[in-house]
Amino acid sequence: MTNRRDELVALARLGVPLAGANLAELGMALTDMAIVGRLGAVEFAAVGLAGGVVFDIEAILMGMLTVVGVLIAEAYGRGERERVAAIAGQGLRIALLLAIPLTAICLLLTGVLSWTGQDAAVLSLGRDYLHGVVWSFPFAMAYAVLVDVATALHRPRMVFEVSLGAVIINSLLS
Repeated sequence: MTNRRDELVALARLGVPLAGANLAELGMALTDMAIVGRLGAVEFAAVGLAGGVVFDIEAILMGMLTVVGVLIAEAYGRGERERVAAIAGQGLRIALLLAIPLTAICLLLTGVLSWTGQDAAVLSLGRDYLHGVVWSFPFAMAYAVLVDVATALHRPRMVFEVSLGAVIINSLLS
C-alpha cells in the first residue's frame, strides 16, 4: 500500500507544479487578450486570429522537443551527468533552429490568411502583431527545452515559479 502511496506522492510532486505552470501560461494568454480586447473588436480579432495560428504551429514544434526530456531522464537515471548537459545543449541548438521556420511561417502568414477572406484591417493588425511576436520565438523554443530539462531533473517547481513570474511581468508590462 505504501508503494502506491509513494508513487502518488512522487507523481503529485511532479504533476502539480507542472499543472500550475500550464495554468500560468494560459493566464498569460488571457492577460494578453484582456488587454487587447479593450483596444477594440478589430484588434481583438487580429491578435486572436494571428495568435491562435502561431500557438498551434509553436505547439507542434515544441512537441518535437519533448524527446529532450525523455533522453535527459534516462541519462540522469543512469548517473551520466555529462550526457545530461550534452543532451540539454543539443536540445537548445535544435530549438533555436526550429525557431527559424517558425519565424518564416509567421512572416508569410498574413498572405496565407488573406486567402481566408479575413477583413483587411484584421489582416493588417495581425501582420503587425506577428512581426512583433516573432522575436520571442527563439526564447519560447528554448524555454520549452528548459522546461523538459527541469522536469527530467525533478525540478518542476522551478518551472511553475518561472511561469508565474512571467504572468506577473506580462501583466505589468501589458
